[in-house]
Amino acid sequence: MADIYNNLIINWKSTKYQPFLFNLVNGRRHLLSDDEMSLIVSMVEKQSHALYSGEELSLYNKFISNKQFMTDESRAVIESKMIESGLFVQQSAYADDYSFSIELTRRCNMSCSFCYVKDQAFSKPCMTEAHIDAIYKFFETYADDMSKVNGTPLIRVTGGEIFENEKIIDLIAYILKKWPKTKLILFTNGVNVLKYYNKIPLQNISKVCISLDGIQDIHLARRFPNKKVDVNIYTNIIRAIKKLLEDNIPVKITTVLDKDNYLDYENLQNFLKNEKISQYSIYENTLHSTFDLKNPLEINEDFNNKNDMFTIQKYLREKNIISYSLFLSSAKLYELMLRPLNERMIPEYQRCSGQLLSKYVFACDGNIYFCNCVKDGDGIIGSFYPDISLNKNTADFHLNRSIWNHELCAACKYKFVCLGGCPLSVIAKHSDIACGIFADEEVLDNLEMNFFHIPAKKAESEEVS
Repeated sequence: MADIYNNLIINWKSTKYQPFLFNLVNGRRHLLSDDEMSLIVSMVEKQSHALYSGEELSLYNKFISNKQFMTDESRAVIESKMIESGLFVQQSAYADDYSFSIELTRRCNMSCSFCYVKDQAFSKPCMTEAHIDAIYKFFETYADDMSKVNGTPLIRVTGGEIFENEKIIDLIAYILKKWPKTKLILFTNGVNVLKYYNKIPLQNISKVCISLDGIQDIHLARRFPNKKVDVNIYTNIIRAIKKLLEDNIPVKITTVLDKDNYLDYENLQNFLKNEKISQYSIYENTLHSTFDLKNPLEINEDFNNKNDMFTIQKYLREKNIISYSLFLSSAKLYELMLRPLNERMIPEYQRCSGQLLSKYVFACDGNIYFCNCVKDGDGIIGSFYPDISLNKNTADFHLNRSIWNHELCAACKYKFVCLGGCPLSVIAKHSDIACGIFADEEVLDNLEMNFFHIPAKKAESEEVS
Protein backbone atom coordinates (compact mmCIF):
# COMPACT_ATOMS: atom_id res chain seq x y z
CA MET A 1 0.00 0.00 0.00
CA ALA A 2 1.45 3.35 -1.09
CA ASP A 3 0.93 5.28 2.14
CA ILE A 4 3.04 5.73 5.22
CA TYR A 5 2.51 8.00 8.24
CA ASN A 6 -0.17 10.12 6.56
CA ASN A 7 1.84 10.42 3.37
CA LEU A 8 1.08 9.09 -0.07
CA ILE A 9 4.07 7.68 -1.94
CA ILE A 10 3.63 9.07 -5.43
CA ASN A 11 5.28 7.08 -8.25
CA TRP A 12 5.34 4.07 -5.92
CA LYS A 13 5.33 1.72 -8.93
CA SER A 14 6.43 4.11 -11.66
CA THR A 15 9.13 3.08 -14.11
CA LYS A 16 9.40 6.66 -15.39
CA TYR A 17 9.35 9.10 -12.48
CA GLN A 18 11.30 9.49 -9.27
CA PRO A 19 9.14 8.72 -6.20
CA PHE A 20 8.21 11.45 -3.73
CA LEU A 21 6.19 11.79 -0.55
CA PHE A 22 3.04 13.91 -0.30
CA ASN A 23 1.80 14.69 3.19
CA LEU A 24 -2.00 14.49 3.27
CA VAL A 25 -2.42 17.12 6.01
CA ASN A 26 0.13 19.86 5.39
CA GLY A 27 0.90 19.09 1.73
CA ARG A 28 4.68 18.86 2.16
CA ARG A 29 6.41 17.14 -0.74
CA HIS A 30 9.79 15.45 -0.49
CA LEU A 31 11.62 13.94 -3.46
CA LEU A 32 13.01 10.57 -2.42
CA SER A 33 16.51 9.47 -3.31
CA ASP A 34 16.99 5.86 -4.40
CA ASP A 35 18.40 4.99 -0.96
CA GLU A 36 15.51 6.67 0.83
CA MET A 37 13.01 4.89 -1.40
CA SER A 38 14.56 1.50 -0.56
CA LEU A 39 14.22 2.28 3.13
CA ILE A 40 10.63 3.48 2.67
CA VAL A 41 9.64 0.22 0.92
CA SER A 42 11.01 -1.76 3.84
CA MET A 43 9.27 0.52 6.36
CA VAL A 44 5.91 0.12 4.62
CA GLU A 45 6.25 -3.65 4.86
CA LYS A 46 7.05 -3.50 8.59
CA GLN A 47 4.22 -1.08 9.46
CA SER A 48 5.74 -0.19 12.86
CA HIS A 49 8.73 1.95 13.78
CA ALA A 50 9.42 -0.47 16.64
CA LEU A 51 10.63 -2.98 14.01
CA TYR A 52 12.80 -0.55 12.06
CA SER A 53 16.51 -1.00 11.46
CA GLY A 54 18.91 1.72 12.55
CA GLU A 55 18.86 3.40 9.12
CA GLU A 56 15.08 3.18 8.92
CA LEU A 57 14.67 4.64 12.39
CA SER A 58 17.03 7.47 11.51
CA LEU A 59 14.97 8.30 8.40
CA TYR A 60 11.75 8.04 10.41
CA ASN A 61 13.03 10.51 13.02
CA LYS A 62 14.27 12.86 10.32
CA PHE A 63 10.87 12.93 8.58
CA ILE A 64 9.02 13.31 11.89
CA SER A 65 11.25 16.27 12.75
CA ASN A 66 10.70 17.81 9.30
CA LYS A 67 6.91 17.37 9.60
CA GLN A 68 6.95 15.09 6.59
CA PHE A 69 5.85 12.03 8.56
CA MET A 70 2.90 12.47 10.86
CA THR A 71 1.54 9.92 13.31
CA ASP A 72 -2.22 9.50 13.60
CA GLU A 73 -2.04 10.99 17.08
CA SER A 74 -0.20 14.12 15.94
CA ARG A 75 -2.54 14.44 12.96
CA ALA A 76 -5.53 14.41 15.32
CA VAL A 77 -3.95 17.16 17.43
CA ILE A 78 -3.24 19.34 14.38
CA GLU A 79 -6.75 18.82 13.01
CA SER A 80 -8.22 19.75 16.37
CA LYS A 81 -6.22 22.99 16.38
CA MET A 82 -7.40 23.74 12.83
CA ILE A 83 -11.01 23.37 13.92
CA GLU A 84 -10.52 25.50 17.04
CA SER A 85 -8.91 28.26 14.95
CA GLY A 86 -12.08 28.62 12.89
CA LEU A 87 -10.34 27.56 9.66
CA PHE A 88 -13.36 25.52 8.58
CA VAL A 89 -16.06 28.06 9.44
CA GLN A 90 -17.88 29.39 6.39
CA GLN A 91 -17.75 33.18 6.50
CA SER A 92 -20.92 33.75 4.46
CA ALA A 93 -23.86 31.62 3.37
CA TYR A 94 -23.74 33.39 0.00
CA ALA A 95 -21.17 33.09 -2.78
CA ASP A 96 -18.71 35.94 -3.27
CA ASP A 97 -19.91 36.36 -6.86
CA TYR A 98 -22.72 34.94 -8.95
CA SER A 99 -20.94 33.33 -11.86
CA PHE A 100 -23.22 30.68 -13.31
CA SER A 101 -24.02 28.51 -16.34
CA ILE A 102 -26.88 28.61 -18.84
CA GLU A 103 -27.69 25.48 -20.81
CA LEU A 104 -29.43 27.05 -23.81
CA THR A 105 -30.41 23.79 -25.49
CA ARG A 106 -30.03 20.04 -25.49
CA ARG A 107 -30.27 19.93 -29.28
CA CYS A 108 -27.08 19.10 -31.18
CA ASN A 109 -25.88 18.64 -34.75
CA MET A 110 -23.60 15.78 -33.69
CA SER A 111 -24.44 12.35 -32.30
CA CYS A 112 -21.46 11.46 -30.12
CA SER A 113 -21.71 7.94 -28.74
CA PHE A 114 -20.36 9.04 -25.35
CA CYS A 115 -22.59 12.10 -24.88
CA TYR A 116 -24.00 12.00 -21.36
CA VAL A 117 -27.22 13.82 -22.32
CA LYS A 118 -27.68 12.11 -25.69
CA ASP A 119 -30.91 10.45 -24.59
CA GLN A 120 -32.31 13.86 -23.61
CA ALA A 121 -31.27 15.83 -26.70
CA PHE A 122 -34.77 16.45 -28.02
CA SER A 123 -36.78 15.84 -24.86
CA LYS A 124 -36.53 19.41 -23.59
CA PRO A 125 -37.33 22.72 -25.31
CA CYS A 126 -34.66 25.23 -26.23
CA MET A 127 -34.57 28.34 -24.09
CA THR A 128 -36.29 31.58 -25.07
CA GLU A 129 -35.88 35.18 -23.91
CA ALA A 130 -38.51 34.42 -21.27
CA HIS A 131 -36.16 31.82 -19.77
CA ILE A 132 -33.32 34.37 -19.61
CA ASP A 133 -35.65 36.90 -17.97
CA ALA A 134 -36.64 34.22 -15.44
CA ILE A 135 -32.98 33.57 -14.56
CA TYR A 136 -32.51 37.25 -13.79
CA LYS A 137 -35.73 37.23 -11.78
CA PHE A 138 -34.43 34.25 -9.79
CA PHE A 139 -31.36 36.23 -8.73
CA GLU A 140 -33.51 39.27 -7.93
CA THR A 141 -35.58 37.02 -5.66
CA TYR A 142 -32.80 35.20 -3.81
CA ALA A 143 -29.61 37.29 -4.03
CA ASP A 144 -28.22 38.90 -0.91
CA ASP A 145 -26.73 41.76 -2.91
CA MET A 146 -28.03 43.00 -6.28
CA SER A 147 -24.68 44.63 -7.05
CA LYS A 148 -23.25 41.12 -7.28
CA VAL A 149 -26.00 40.16 -9.72
CA ASN A 150 -25.40 43.16 -11.98
CA GLY A 151 -21.64 42.66 -11.67
CA THR A 152 -21.66 38.95 -12.48
CA PRO A 153 -18.12 38.39 -13.80
CA LEU A 154 -18.62 35.19 -15.80
CA ILE A 155 -21.42 33.21 -17.44
CA ARG A 156 -20.81 29.81 -19.06
CA VAL A 157 -23.03 29.25 -22.10
CA THR A 158 -23.49 25.57 -22.88
CA GLY A 159 -25.62 23.04 -24.74
CA GLY A 160 -26.26 20.75 -26.59
CA GLU A 161 -24.81 22.85 -29.31
CA ILE A 162 -25.17 26.60 -28.85
CA PHE A 163 -24.48 27.27 -32.55
CA GLU A 164 -27.13 24.79 -33.68
CA ASN A 165 -29.41 27.48 -35.13
CA GLU A 166 -29.78 31.25 -35.31
CA LYS A 167 -32.54 31.48 -32.68
CA ILE A 168 -30.27 29.95 -30.05
CA ILE A 169 -27.40 32.23 -31.02
CA ASP A 170 -29.61 35.32 -30.68
CA LEU A 171 -30.05 34.39 -27.02
CA ILE A 172 -26.34 34.96 -26.44
CA ALA A 173 -26.82 38.63 -27.30
CA TYR A 174 -29.89 38.72 -25.09
CA ILE A 175 -27.90 37.35 -22.13
CA LEU A 176 -25.55 40.30 -22.51
CA LYS A 177 -28.49 42.71 -22.46
CA LYS A 178 -29.41 41.38 -19.02
CA TRP A 179 -25.81 41.16 -17.77
CA PRO A 180 -23.88 43.81 -19.78
CA LYS A 181 -20.84 43.69 -17.49
CA THR A 182 -20.26 39.96 -17.77
CA LYS A 183 -17.83 37.91 -19.81
CA LEU A 184 -18.94 34.71 -21.50
CA ILE A 185 -17.36 31.29 -21.89
CA LEU A 186 -18.88 29.54 -24.89
CA PHE A 187 -18.97 25.75 -25.25
CA THR A 188 -19.35 24.48 -28.80
CA ASN A 189 -18.41 21.62 -31.12
CA GLY A 190 -17.22 24.28 -33.56
CA VAL A 191 -19.14 23.06 -36.61
CA ASN A 192 -21.13 26.28 -37.18
CA VAL A 193 -18.85 28.83 -35.54
CA LEU A 194 -17.74 30.31 -38.88
CA LYS A 195 -21.30 30.27 -40.22
CA TYR A 196 -22.47 32.54 -37.40
CA TYR A 197 -19.16 34.23 -36.64
CA ASN A 198 -20.48 37.77 -37.17
CA LYS A 199 -23.06 37.20 -34.44
CA ILE A 200 -20.45 36.37 -31.78
CA PRO A 201 -19.96 39.34 -29.39
CA LEU A 202 -16.18 39.00 -29.42
CA GLN A 203 -15.61 41.89 -27.00
CA ASN A 204 -17.54 39.98 -24.31
CA ILE A 205 -15.97 36.57 -24.83
CA SER A 206 -13.57 35.30 -22.17
CA LYS A 207 -12.96 31.94 -23.84
CA VAL A 208 -14.38 29.53 -26.42
CA CYS A 209 -14.20 25.84 -25.58
CA ILE A 210 -14.26 23.53 -28.61
CA SER A 211 -14.39 19.73 -28.65
CA LEU A 212 -11.79 17.92 -30.75
CA ASP A 213 -11.07 14.22 -30.21
CA GLY A 214 -8.43 13.59 -32.86
CA ILE A 215 -7.37 14.25 -36.41
CA GLN A 216 -10.05 14.36 -39.10
CA ASP A 217 -10.98 10.69 -39.55
CA ILE A 218 -10.83 9.92 -35.82
CA HIS A 219 -12.88 12.94 -34.77
CA LEU A 220 -15.61 12.53 -37.36
CA ALA A 221 -15.94 8.78 -36.71
CA ARG A 222 -16.46 9.45 -32.98
CA ARG A 223 -18.79 12.40 -33.37
CA PHE A 224 -20.86 10.90 -36.20
CA PRO A 225 -20.70 7.13 -35.54
CA ASN A 226 -21.84 4.83 -38.36
CA LYS A 227 -22.46 7.80 -40.61
CA LYS A 228 -20.49 9.17 -43.56
CA VAL A 229 -20.15 12.94 -43.32
CA ASP A 230 -18.60 15.76 -45.29
CA VAL A 231 -14.94 16.21 -44.35
CA ASN A 232 -15.47 19.97 -44.65
CA ILE A 233 -17.06 19.77 -41.22
CA TYR A 234 -13.65 19.13 -39.70
CA THR A 235 -12.02 21.73 -41.93
CA ASN A 236 -14.51 24.33 -40.72
CA ILE A 237 -13.81 23.48 -37.07
CA ILE A 238 -10.08 24.02 -37.58
CA ARG A 239 -10.68 27.24 -39.53
CA ALA A 240 -12.93 28.47 -36.70
CA ILE A 241 -10.25 27.78 -34.10
CA LYS A 242 -7.69 29.70 -36.15
CA LYS A 243 -10.06 32.61 -36.73
CA LEU A 244 -10.82 32.95 -33.03
CA LEU A 245 -7.14 32.87 -32.09
CA GLU A 246 -6.29 35.41 -34.80
CA ASP A 247 -8.94 37.68 -33.30
CA ASN A 248 -7.31 37.28 -29.89
CA ILE A 249 -10.09 35.12 -28.42
CA PRO A 250 -8.69 32.41 -26.08
CA VAL A 251 -9.56 28.88 -27.21
CA LYS A 252 -9.58 25.73 -25.13
CA ILE A 253 -9.69 22.47 -27.06
CA THR A 254 -11.28 19.71 -25.02
CA THR A 255 -10.40 16.14 -25.96
CA VAL A 256 -12.31 13.13 -24.67
CA LEU A 257 -9.97 10.16 -24.50
CA ASP A 258 -10.84 6.49 -24.30
CA LYS A 259 -9.32 3.18 -25.37
CA ASP A 260 -10.38 3.77 -28.98
CA ASN A 261 -8.60 7.07 -29.63
CA TYR A 262 -5.83 7.61 -27.09
CA LEU A 263 -3.09 6.22 -29.35
CA ASP A 264 -3.94 8.93 -31.89
CA TYR A 265 -3.60 11.79 -29.42
CA GLU A 266 0.03 12.45 -30.31
CA ASN A 267 -1.01 12.77 -33.97
CA LEU A 268 -3.57 15.38 -32.94
CA GLN A 269 -0.90 17.32 -31.05
CA ASN A 270 1.40 17.24 -34.08
CA PHE A 271 -1.45 18.32 -36.34
CA LEU A 272 -2.28 21.32 -34.13
CA LYS A 273 1.40 22.24 -34.08
CA ASN A 274 1.68 22.01 -37.87
CA GLU A 275 -1.46 24.13 -38.23
CA LYS A 276 0.24 26.73 -35.99
CA ILE A 277 -2.63 26.53 -33.51
CA SER A 278 -0.73 25.38 -30.43
CA GLN A 279 1.82 28.20 -30.82
CA TYR A 280 -0.68 30.75 -29.48
CA SER A 281 -0.28 31.68 -25.82
CA ILE A 282 -4.08 31.97 -25.56
CA TYR A 283 -4.58 28.36 -26.69
CA GLU A 284 -4.89 25.46 -24.26
CA ASN A 285 -5.83 21.81 -24.45
CA THR A 286 -7.45 19.77 -21.70
CA LEU A 287 -8.15 16.04 -21.53
CA HIS A 288 -11.17 14.24 -20.14
CA SER A 289 -12.47 10.72 -19.93
CA THR A 290 -16.07 9.57 -20.07
CA PHE A 291 -17.66 9.25 -16.65
CA ASP A 292 -20.46 7.51 -14.79
CA LEU A 293 -21.05 8.96 -11.34
CA LYS A 294 -22.80 5.78 -10.18
CA ASN A 295 -19.59 3.84 -10.71
CA PRO A 296 -17.33 3.50 -7.61
CA LEU A 297 -14.45 5.10 -9.53
CA GLU A 298 -16.77 7.43 -11.49
CA ILE A 299 -15.63 5.91 -14.80
CA ASN A 300 -17.88 4.80 -17.64
CA GLU A 301 -16.84 1.21 -18.18
CA ASP A 302 -18.56 1.09 -21.58
CA PHE A 303 -15.57 3.11 -22.77
CA ASN A 304 -12.78 2.61 -20.21
CA ASN A 305 -12.41 0.17 -17.37
CA LYS A 306 -9.82 0.70 -14.63
CA ASN A 307 -7.05 -1.08 -16.54
CA ASP A 308 -7.83 0.98 -19.65
CA MET A 309 -7.39 4.12 -17.56
CA PHE A 310 -4.00 2.89 -16.33
CA THR A 311 -2.94 2.12 -19.91
CA ILE A 312 -4.04 5.52 -21.24
CA GLN A 313 -2.33 7.41 -18.44
CA LYS A 314 0.88 5.42 -18.86
CA TYR A 315 0.92 6.21 -22.58
CA LEU A 316 0.33 9.92 -21.97
CA ARG A 317 3.10 10.12 -19.40
CA GLU A 318 5.54 8.24 -21.61
CA LYS A 319 4.86 10.93 -24.21
CA ASN A 320 5.27 13.67 -21.54
CA ILE A 321 1.74 14.89 -22.26
CA ILE A 322 0.12 15.12 -18.81
CA SER A 323 1.15 15.16 -15.16
CA TYR A 324 -2.30 14.56 -13.69
CA SER A 325 -4.84 11.75 -13.44
CA LEU A 326 -7.93 11.27 -15.60
CA PHE A 327 -9.90 9.92 -12.62
CA LEU A 328 -12.40 12.63 -11.59
CA SER A 329 -11.94 12.05 -7.87
CA SER A 330 -8.19 12.70 -8.08
CA ALA A 331 -8.60 16.33 -9.17
CA LYS A 332 -8.02 17.97 -5.77
CA LEU A 333 -5.04 15.76 -4.98
CA TYR A 334 -3.26 16.68 -8.21
CA GLU A 335 -4.16 20.35 -7.80
CA LEU A 336 -2.42 20.32 -4.41
CA MET A 337 0.55 18.32 -5.62
CA LEU A 338 1.07 20.73 -8.53
CA ARG A 339 0.93 23.94 -6.52
CA PRO A 340 4.28 25.79 -6.40
CA LEU A 341 6.92 24.47 -4.06
CA ASN A 342 7.03 26.36 -0.75
CA GLU A 343 3.43 27.49 -1.19
CA ARG A 344 1.34 26.64 1.86
CA MET A 345 -1.51 24.16 1.57
CA ILE A 346 -4.70 25.56 3.10
CA PRO A 347 -6.85 22.53 3.98
CA GLU A 348 -10.45 22.66 2.78
CA TYR A 349 -13.49 20.90 4.17
CA GLN A 350 -15.93 20.78 1.26
CA ARG A 351 -15.83 19.48 -2.31
CA CYS A 352 -17.44 22.18 -4.48
CA SER A 353 -18.72 25.29 -2.76
CA GLY A 354 -22.00 24.81 -0.95
CA GLN A 355 -22.62 28.55 -0.69
CA LEU A 356 -25.94 29.84 -1.95
CA LEU A 357 -26.05 30.88 -5.63
CA SER A 358 -22.56 29.51 -6.22
CA LYS A 359 -22.02 28.45 -9.85
CA TYR A 360 -25.60 27.31 -10.37
CA VAL A 361 -26.61 25.77 -13.70
CA PHE A 362 -29.83 26.95 -15.33
CA ALA A 363 -30.95 24.15 -17.63
CA CYS A 364 -33.36 24.24 -20.53
CA ASP A 365 -35.74 21.96 -18.63
CA GLY A 366 -36.49 24.88 -16.28
CA ASN A 367 -34.58 23.38 -13.35
CA ILE A 368 -31.57 24.77 -11.51
CA TYR A 369 -28.70 22.36 -10.84
CA PHE A 370 -25.69 22.78 -8.57
CA CYS A 371 -23.33 21.09 -11.06
CA ASN A 372 -22.57 21.31 -14.78
CA CYS A 373 -22.94 17.53 -15.14
CA VAL A 374 -26.69 17.83 -15.72
CA LYS A 375 -28.20 14.37 -16.10
CA ASP A 376 -31.38 12.49 -15.22
CA GLY A 377 -32.60 15.09 -12.76
CA ASP A 378 -29.74 14.52 -10.30
CA GLY A 379 -28.53 17.64 -8.54
CA ILE A 380 -31.66 19.82 -8.77
CA ILE A 381 -31.52 22.66 -6.25
CA GLY A 382 -34.48 24.71 -7.48
CA SER A 383 -36.41 25.92 -10.52
CA PHE A 384 -36.64 29.14 -12.49
CA TYR A 385 -39.16 28.47 -15.27
CA PRO A 386 -42.08 28.70 -15.33
CA ASP A 387 -41.98 29.05 -11.54
CA ILE A 388 -39.14 30.31 -9.36
CA SER A 389 -38.11 28.37 -6.29
CA LEU A 390 -35.07 27.35 -4.26
CA ASN A 391 -35.24 24.04 -2.41
CA LYS A 392 -34.24 24.98 1.13
CA ASN A 393 -33.49 21.41 2.21
CA THR A 394 -31.17 20.80 -0.75
CA ALA A 395 -29.54 24.22 -0.32
CA ASP A 396 -28.96 23.55 3.38
CA PHE A 397 -27.52 20.11 2.58
CA HIS A 398 -24.86 21.68 0.35
CA LEU A 399 -24.25 24.62 2.62
CA ASN A 400 -23.57 22.37 5.61
CA ARG A 401 -21.92 19.45 3.79
CA SER A 402 -18.51 18.96 5.36
CA ILE A 403 -15.86 16.34 5.96
CA TRP A 404 -16.43 16.98 9.67
CA ASN A 405 -20.12 16.10 9.52
CA HIS A 406 -19.57 12.49 8.54
CA GLU A 407 -17.92 10.02 10.90
CA LEU A 408 -16.03 8.12 8.18
CA CYS A 409 -14.75 11.33 6.56
CA ALA A 410 -13.68 12.91 9.84
CA ALA A 411 -11.55 9.85 10.66
CA CYS A 412 -10.13 9.39 7.15
CA LYS A 413 -6.55 10.34 6.36
CA TYR A 414 -7.55 11.26 2.79
CA LYS A 415 -10.21 13.80 3.77
CA PHE A 416 -8.28 16.91 2.69
CA VAL A 417 -7.66 15.51 -0.81
CA CYS A 418 -11.02 13.74 -1.20
CA LEU A 419 -13.24 16.29 0.57
CA GLY A 420 -16.06 13.77 0.89
CA GLY A 421 -16.24 13.21 -2.84
CA CYS A 422 -18.29 14.84 -5.58
CA PRO A 423 -21.72 15.88 -4.22
CA LEU A 424 -23.40 14.84 -7.47
CA SER A 425 -21.69 11.46 -7.25
CA VAL A 426 -23.00 11.11 -3.69
CA ILE A 427 -26.54 11.72 -4.92
CA ALA A 428 -26.14 9.38 -7.89
CA LYS A 429 -24.89 6.62 -5.59
CA HIS A 430 -27.62 7.27 -2.98
CA SER A 431 -24.86 7.50 -0.40
CA ASP A 432 -23.42 9.97 2.11
CA ILE A 433 -19.89 9.99 0.70
CA ALA A 434 -18.15 9.10 -2.57
CA CYS A 435 -14.56 8.04 -1.94
CA GLY A 436 -13.61 7.44 -5.59
CA ILE A 437 -9.96 6.47 -6.01
CA PHE A 438 -9.29 6.86 -2.27
CA ALA A 439 -11.07 3.58 -1.59
CA ASP A 440 -9.12 1.74 -4.29
CA GLU A 441 -5.68 0.54 -3.26
CA GLU A 442 -4.65 -0.39 -6.80
CA VAL A 443 -5.31 3.12 -8.13
CA LEU A 444 -3.45 4.72 -5.22
CA ASP A 445 -0.50 2.39 -5.82
CA ASN A 446 -0.38 3.52 -9.44
CA LEU A 447 -0.51 7.29 -8.91
CA GLU A 448 2.15 9.01 -11.00
CA MET A 449 3.34 12.57 -11.48
CA ASN A 450 6.55 14.19 -12.60
CA PHE A 451 7.90 15.97 -9.52
CA PHE A 452 10.05 18.17 -11.75
CA HIS A 453 6.92 19.61 -13.40
CA ILE A 454 5.97 21.20 -10.08
CA PRO A 455 6.55 24.96 -10.36
CA ALA A 456 9.12 26.15 -7.85
CA LYS A 457 9.46 29.44 -6.01
CA LYS A 458 12.84 28.23 -4.83
CA ALA A 459 15.21 25.62 -6.18
CA GLU A 460 14.47 23.23 -3.35
CA SER A 461 13.32 19.62 -3.39
CA GLU A 462 11.80 19.87 0.05
CA GLU A 463 8.93 22.15 0.90
CA VAL A 464 8.82 24.56 3.80
CA SER A 465 5.59 24.10 5.74
